[in-house]
Amino acid sequence: MGGRFAIERGINTLAVTATENAAVARLRSTAIARLAARWPAAVLAVLLLVTSAGMPRAWAQPNDPKNDRSDTVPANAPHVPSEESPQQSGARQFEVQAADGSTLVVQLHASTIRLDTGFGTLAIPVARIRRIDFATRLPGALVKRIEAAIEKLADDRYRVREDASEELLSLKAAAYPALLEAATSDDAEVARRAQGLMEQIRQVVPEKELSVRDQDTVYTDGSKIAGKIELNALDVDMALFGRQQLGLDSLRSLAVRPGDLKITGPILPDPGTLGEYRDQVGQTFFFRVTAPAAGVQKGMVWGTEVYSHDSSLAMAALHAGVMAAGETKVVGVKVLGPQKSFDGSLRNGILSQKWGEYPSAFRFITEPLPEAADVDRPE
Repeated sequence: MGGRFAIERGINTLAVTATENAAVARLRSTAIARLAARWPAAVLAVLLLVTSAGMPRAWAQPNDPKNDRSDTVPANAPHVPSEESPQQSGARQFEVQAADGSTLVVQLHASTIRLDTGFGTLAIPVARIRRIDFATRLPGALVKRIEAAIEKLADDRYRVREDASEELLSLKAAAYPALLEAATSDDAEVARRAQGLMEQIRQVVPEKELSVRDQDTVYTDGSKIAGKIELNALDVDMALFGRQQLGLDSLRSLAVRPGDLKITGPILPDPGTLGEYRDQVGQTFFFRVTAPAAGVQKGMVWGTEVYSHDSSLAMAALHAGVMAAGETKVVGVKVLGPQKSFDGSLRNGILSQKWGEYPSAFRFITEPLPEAADVDRPE
């Protein structure tokens, strides 16, 4: 059975790779473009996140007692930059979620994040940040495109109105905030079309992706602070691509990676895959794994969060974000029983494949990330 699966999966992998090559042409960075010839799948993660655009003004939250300054330093406080990279200095690692649902593990270069609030500009130490929920932002060119399409909903020509509706529908979640406003228009035709488009978008886009955030919210070890981040992009380090800029208009959240693993059993050597453990359903094992260096492929991965037992343990660990390229670390896994299907995805520069029913699987044991919380908004 394994030979048949391997051949069929190899064919699927070639098909996926062919579609990825088309995306490489869209890369904006010359440095990343050079890497694309070697890692087309990995580059796509950066492509989805790196963007250059202005950001709309996010309104601050005034007079909120939760906006405690105890975790901040004055914005004009002197700062002495360090010559060490985040990796050398042992900086916190964060998991970033993009607007398209993909994730990356990064380290921030900045020592503080400047946030414009109702109490003035605060410089929040990165070392104290637990999570950031970013305000909804759209690239300037996309905003103009949406505004133009909304205006065409009122055009006297039926064909123009139809084309505008199709364009807005194709933009899905990006067009939803503008359609919310258009749905209250005094023009009956505009309001009718906007409401119909919203209904169609809600049928294909998860509700959480349609929520509009008017402000950035920073969660520290002891407070929640709402306002506007004074940046268009985050300066980060990534294991595969080094120092990069991630545009805020492509990000939904940033959170501290899971805490250190609590080891409750013997530490075993890396078995390569969990094939020999597939009958140990429900059992937890700990393995000392060395992840391959950046750009080195060490086996295949099938699944997302839950992986088939014949997936490379090291590559799955990179995909799941529980370790970085070239890192040696103890990882914990729990063996699972049969799964009806496995979702493929691009995470942390690693592309996993989708698959159907399979007799055994596993998942990594991690601490939960901090949960997002609702933000009190001014009346």
